[in-house]
Amino acid sequence: MIAMKAIPFCLLPLLALMACQPPSSGGEPADPWVRKHLPSDHFFLMRSWPDTVFPLTAYEAALHQVQRQRPRATRTGSDLWTVEGPANIGGRINTVAIHPSNPNILLTGSASGGIHRSTDGGQNWTPVFDDKPFLAIGHISFDPGNPDIVYAGTGDPNISGYPFIGDGVYKSTDGGQSWTHMGLTAGRITSKIFADPSNSNILYAGMMGLPFARNNDRGLYKSTDGGQSWTQVLFVSDQAGVIDLLIDPVNPQTIYAATWDRIRNNAESTVTGPHAGIWKSTDGGNSWTQLLNGLPTGSLSRIGLAMSGLNPQILFALVVAGNQNVEGVYTSTNGGASWTNITGDLDLAVLGGFGWYFGKIRVNPTNNNELWVLGVDLWKSADGGTTWNMAAPPWWQYDVHADKHDLQFDANGHIYLTTDGGLYKSTNGGNTWADIENLTNTQFYRVAVNPHDPSRFYGGAQDNGSTGGNAAQINNWPRIWGGDGFQMRFDPSNAGTFYAETQNGGLVYTTDGGNNFSSHRNGIDVNDRRNWDMPFILSPQNPQVQYTGTYRVYRNTSGPGGTWQAISPQLTLPVQVHPRFHTITCVEVSPLNPQVLYAGTTDAQVQRSLDGGATWTNISAGLPTRYVTDLKASPVDSATLFVSHSGYKDGEYLPHVHRSTNYGNSWTDISGNLPDLAVNDLFVYPSDDDILFAATDGGVYGTIDGGQSWSRLGTNMPLVAVYDLEIEPINQRLVAGTYGRSIMTFPLGSFLPPPRPELGLSSQTLCTGDSLVLTAPSGYAAYLWTTGDTTSSITVSTAGQYAVQVRNAYGFSSGFSDSVTVFLAQPPAAPVLSWAGDSLLCPGSSLVLRGPAGFAGYFWSDGSQGSDSLLVTQAGSYRLVVVDSLGCSSDSSQLATASPGALPVAAFGTQVAGLELTLLDSSLLADTYFWDLGDGHTSTDSLPTHTYPQSGSFVVTLVVGNACGQDTFQQTVTLWATNL
Repeated sequence: MIAMKAIPFCLLPLLALMACQPPSSGGEPADPWVRKHLPSDHFFLMRSWPDTVFPLTAYEAALHQVQRQRPRATRTGSDLWTVEGPANIGGRINTVAIHPSNPNILLTGSASGGIHRSTDGGQNWTPVFDDKPFLAIGHISFDPGNPDIVYAGTGDPNISGYPFIGDGVYKSTDGGQSWTHMGLTAGRITSKIFADPSNSNILYAGMMGLPFARNNDRGLYKSTDGGQSWTQVLFVSDQAGVIDLLIDPVNPQTIYAATWDRIRNNAESTVTGPHAGIWKSTDGGNSWTQLLNGLPTGSLSRIGLAMSGLNPQILFALVVAGNQNVEGVYTSTNGGASWTNITGDLDLAVLGGFGWYFGKIRVNPTNNNELWVLGVDLWKSADGGTTWNMAAPPWWQYDVHADKHDLQFDANGHIYLTTDGGLYKSTNGGNTWADIENLTNTQFYRVAVNPHDPSRFYGGAQDNGSTGGNAAQINNWPRIWGGDGFQMRFDPSNAGTFYAETQNGGLVYTTDGGNNFSSHRNGIDVNDRRNWDMPFILSPQNPQVQYTGTYRVYRNTSGPGGTWQAISPQLTLPVQVHPRFHTITCVEVSPLNPQVLYAGTTDAQVQRSLDGGATWTNISAGLPTRYVTDLKASPVDSATLFVSHSGYKDGEYLPHVHRSTNYGNSWTDISGNLPDLAVNDLFVYPSDDDILFAATDGGVYGTIDGGQSWSRLGTNMPLVAVYDLEIEPINQRLVAGTYGRSIMTFPLGSFLPPPRPELGLSSQTLCTGDSLVLTAPSGYAAYLWTTGDTTSSITVSTAGQYAVQVRNAYGFSSGFSDSVTVFLAQPPAAPVLSWAGDSLLCPGSSLVLRGPAGFAGYFWSDGSQGSDSLLVTQAGSYRLVVVDSLGCSSDSSQLATASPGALPVAAFGTQVAGLELTLLDSSLLADTYFWDLGDGHTSTDSLPTHTYPQSGSFVVTLVVGNACGQDTFQQTVTLWATNL
């Protein structure tokens, strides 16, 4: 288990990190690359370099292509993505809208995660905008005349380092459950959209326009037919749009608009200009007057507006100065005719030098004296602006996330606050706040799987540091490390050791499971150019060996806390765009050969080393001149490499995935039918490099044929950008880090065919009458044998070839297993037994029973085995089973019986009549007789009679015998002649 860490003060959100430093003067700094939300203008540069104009047509076409494909995505077409979380560490929410008569109905608009709807006051949320191509939401509002009608403006009006654009405005007629596009696509970023409270057909939309270039689509638009058509009614400049908007509910012909100069591309970041101001129309937008009396003039930045709920003549304005701190807070009590500075004791630095990112003011609709300024922290005045106090815990306590973006009151006076870290609610005027987001809209840059706890998923998130968990604890993910989170790596040999990273290569490590962290940057030159998302990997052969990249590759061979050493020269192009742009984006080590290294760069260079970093070769020839997002070495072939690119090209197809089978000497486009989307990451399946997955700007795609054809994974992932992919190996789930919808996982079994089953043997010989049970691996939904059987096991007794195919729960079938060949053999002839002599077993003796010679095995019925003869020492019947060289057996055809034998017992009686003697035999078990009659005569009869020649005493001896031996009995007999 990873420990929950107390986040260090200046390693929390980068915004706050910058707040740890004194803000510079003069607006957005001259070197914006080191500031929050200026990560090399990451989004823009990744997708446009080397062009200077954002390829809007290609970008939009690709997203619409995905939108059309999404309902039939995946080979199964199932809603199989699981949202793992977190729900308690949310992403940025730009806007919250509250149903005017039912405060339990809420709608939130995320910076890149779409719209979520709650009907229970924020306890549970449902995404309701997932079928749309642009998920950045700038503003949501209910029609005050009919709250079943809701309007949403797309695009991110904060225009940060990841400035997601939109495609105009949308309308819902069922309270926000479904949405219809209503035009204004060219406006790209909608800051505000409101319906006239007296006429639902009249709408006003403030548009900031495409942020990457000057254009005439900026300004305020009006519809008089419920959004069916629009007319531009206010335009001040091609570099300034409308950032805020108010409508007088008493006289809806009176409208107020705030304009702001804002351009964001790889050559310019304008946040201040001469066109910033407040404008008023009293005729429904037909004519406009700039309000100046008492307001500051000159080059200003963002302006936020608020109107009293008690008196629409009372207005409030928060004006951001050129140095991006507060210029002043102003109020008007006469509808803007004149203004009074009410900044009071408000610290002008409350915006942290990022006024262009905030710049909003709110007033309690039932108390004109209660004002709120939204910045890094939340500030409140209870006396109309004279005194100001912090109205939420400081950002570093993390009770309320830093960077406040919207604040709204419901009909009960409860307050909802949106931040870079989700949604909060106060029921006591802002004295305390409860995190009620329960929204999975976190913006992940990177994801990781812990080999010691693969059921938990980890990652680094925008403004939310490093965290980890799963769906089972979706509302209880811990904050592990702060800042803008990026890479997390786990030492597979030590459960307590892992690494985390913050923006621009802020590497740290822990060896005690996250209780304590230390810097892991020793040896990396602080002057090196570094990517916002600096790569960091562990060697697959040895986790003590690690690689990272600045504009050159570094290696550390000593594990946690080791010293980094540069092992390459500059691998990027010479500086062309900006010193901080030309950096390494990815480093790769072949899992089959640690001497094979690769590096990719922001400026389209792919470099290779075949000698562990001693020398490097540029292998970019044949690849697009685009930002390299990932390199993956094949896990099964050391010469094979995959590369992915970002970028779009108007009017031209741009392949985004290539494969080399010769260490990068030549390349093949394997983009196939992949939509023309920027590819942000690749994952190659560990056992088959024809199976790849691509994380794109519009979801995840996979191929099982080496890129000939690609399919979108799952129908329930919205068109959200996915920046990183990993695999959870135990349950075979693909892990996706989305930028706006948290971490999601996908069962690979729903995309991949099952592996060919293994039966465990290739051939088997059966003897006639025998059978064999073949069993396929368990855990599959269905089985099909070549016999036609559909059970997991079959019993075979005939010769032939047998194989099985399995089908998983998603309907995908494997190939057939290798066949098991069954041979059928005849058994040998029944063995004939013979005794080596008699079969009579006499006491103290033994017999030998013989079987036929020449068999591979002998098994006697008494348990003896291995010999063709048996020494018999006990009487009884005996059998023999013989086994031939094929394993077939036969039993003896008869029983061989050893009969029990016994010694005879000699005994007799006599009958005398004169000189005639009759011998009466009483012997036992006698087969033969021999009588010695004592007078020289003998007899072999069993009952002899003998007449002696004279009287006398004679010794008669009887010897009896049988097969087992002899016995002797003697008796003296006296006879008398009767004539004496």
